[in-house]
This record gives sequence, C-alpha cells and structure tokens, in this order.
Amino acid sequence: MRVKIFALTLFLFLSSYGQEYDKVSGYLGKRLLIGVDYKLGPSFEVQEQLDENSNASSSKLRLNKFLQAKIEYTTNTFSSIGISYTEHTTSAFISDDDYLNGVSWGPRVGTSSGPGNYKHTLTSIYGTPLIEDKAIGIYYRAFLGRRGAMAPAGTYVQLGLKLHNYTIDFSNMRYHSRSATEFGEYETLIFAHTQKVANLKYGEIDFAFGKRVPLTKRILLDYSVGGGVLSSVTDLESFMGNETVNKSDYRWDSPTQIGIIETKERLAKSHYLKCSIGISLLII
Repeated sequence: MRVKIFALTLFLFLSSYGQEYDKVSGYLGKRLLIGVDYKLGPSFEVQEQLDENSNASSSKLRLNKFLQAKIEYTTNTFSSIGISYTEHTTSAFISDDDYLNGVSWGPRVGTSSGPGNYKHTLTSIYGTPLIEDKAIGIYYRAFLGRRGAMAPAGTYVQLGLKLHNYTIDFSNMRYHSRSATEFGEYETLIFAHTQKVANLKYGEIDFAFGKRVPLTKRILLDYSVGGGVLSSVTDLESFMGNETVNKSDYRWDSPTQIGIIETKERLAKSHYLKCSIGISLLII
C-alpha cells in the first residue's frame, strides 16, 4: 500500500513539474536558441587602413559594423541568459599637424629612429591604424510581460558584459619631429613605429532595448538599439608601463605609445550607439 501511495505521489509530483516546465519553457516549448546578429553604428572615422600617403577625411558619415554569434537559454517565463562572440574590424583617422602635448625623447634614440645624438620633439602625427576586435560576452534579458512578452519572444531589455581583445596595426602611422643635434642644428625627421602591433584588452558594459518576433515555428527575428561603455583592463600599463605622455625621454618607444593613446578615443566611440538586426533558431 505504501508503495502505491509513494508511486502515486511521485507521479503527481512529476506531472506538476512537467506542467510548470511548460509554463516557463518559452516559445512552443523551446528554451535553447542560437543566433547571429549584424550591428551597425554611426561613425565619422575611416573603416579601412589606408596607404600612408592617402588623404583621409573625418567629415563623411560611415558605419561601424559588428558581426555577433550567440547562444541563449530561457531561464523562466520572463528572462533568459546568453553568451556571445563578436568580431569587428575598423580603423581611425588620426591627423594632428600641430601636436602640442610637448612630447620629446632622446638624445639617444638608436639607429632605427635616426642619428644617436639627436633630440626629438613631436610636431605632427598622421595615419589610419588597422583595428581588429574579438570579444566574448555574457548577457541577461528581461522580457516585458506587460507588453505581452514571454521569453524568448517579445519586447525585452538587455544588460551585458564583454571582454574585448584589440589588435592594432600601426604600420602606416607616421610622426614628424623637430629634431636637434647636440650642436643646435634642426631638421624634420619622419618616424614609423618600431613596434608595429599593439594588443589591448578592454571591458564593456552594454545595454539594449529590443524585440524578438516569430517568423516561423523555429525562426525568430531579433532587432534592437543599444550601446556600451568601455573600461580599461590592461591598457597601457601592460604595453608600455606608463600611461602619461607629457614628459620627456621616452626614447624610441614614444611614437608607439602616443599612437595607442590617440587610438583610445576611437575604440570608445565605436560602441556608443549600435542598431542590431538578427536571426535566431530555436533548438530544444
């Protein structure tokens, strides 16, 4: 008798659990999905690395482009969590004909930068470094039940974290300096980067407001608008050992460091505003 009561109790428990599972199992009972998003953001920066002698311009409106893959799991009726992988390639228009930060280095700069007895004061910089970004992230989506949403479909707000791994190629950056010998003779020298590639890491807090609507039983259309704020992770401390540029005697590494600092603003601006459209496929 006890066995029958136990079996009946177990059956009722499993039945109720299955009913509860159906309540929070998402669209048509599916909780796991994969998807791909294409993100666009406004920019006045060039998007490709140009020849070192090309005349770039920052007056034309262009678009930052991001491609993102994601896996998302519905945790309950009105929320889901996901992981993402994003790739992004762009450039920056860096041109300052009257550099006033007082950056100087020397007097011994090595054979790669010029005669060893020269002292250099930076006067202008120009170029379009190639910026490649690969980012991994996690995110949380809250679906708005008051708007008729039920995870993973409907109107949502999203909050996420990303870790960006930037590779920046400075091979076409050029620096002009007013260079003086120990005898007081001046001439203009042009420098390229000694260390042509920098690797930087940044964290990002991002957010979005969007909607996901079914196209078929398994395919859903996802569109949103949002943005993000970058935060330094390993920045210049790991690359050069010092973030300050307004002092002298950086020796031949000074141009490389300045190039990174001038590029930082470009990295941040690329995430301020993004519009996204994507396709998701329900799996299980």
